[in-house]
Amino acid sequence: MIIDSHTHLFPEAVRSDRSYFFDKEPEFKLLYNAPKAKISTLTELMDAMDIHGVDMSVVSGFPWRNPEYARKNNDAILDAVRAYPDRIKGLACFDLAWEGAADEAVRCMDAGLSGVGELAFYLSGIDANALRLLEPVMAALLSCGNRPCMIHTNEPVGHPYPGKTPVTLEQIHTLARAFPDNRIILAHWGGVFSSTMS
Repeated sequence: MIIDSHTHLFPEAVRSDRSYFFDKEPEFKLLYNAPKAKISTLTELMDAMDIHGVDMSVVSGFPWRNPEYARKNNDAILDAVRAYPDRIKGLACFDLAWEGAADEAVRCMDAGLSGVGELAFYLSGIDANALRLLEPVMAALLSCGNRPCMIHTNEPVGHPYPGKTPVTLEQIHTLARAFPDNRIILAHWGGVFSSTMS
């Protein structure tokens, strides 16, 4: 079985006019302002899975600052899971600074999503404030059966690129020690090392 463990989906409105969503969303603009930055909907994902023989994909949205955008993106992920329950597993995504983040995590998991992610700290790295904001979400994941949390990470080496965060190895170590009982997935971590060794 081939599983793509890291994909992103967006509602059709984002696909149709991404520039509308740039206002007050600096992280989204940072990653998707370039025309070559692809934005996929469910139809495009399923087509790509079929072409490349992928049996299952784990999908998430984007950590929108705007709670309405986050809910709509999470609802699109829920729709994907309901449409293809044997081929799509979903993660709830949001900006952790939103006071309702933990409640949104529980709402989405109760409705059928498998966990939370990809949570990101594009501008700050995983600093002390990020760890504080993670606490209620990590508690919610534990209370829902220790569901996984995918965190956007990267190495502090290599070339700069849109979305590369100021995350250090020490911050990743501190994250793991702060939440020893949680299941944490470190998205992207190791990418530079694997590409330089091949």
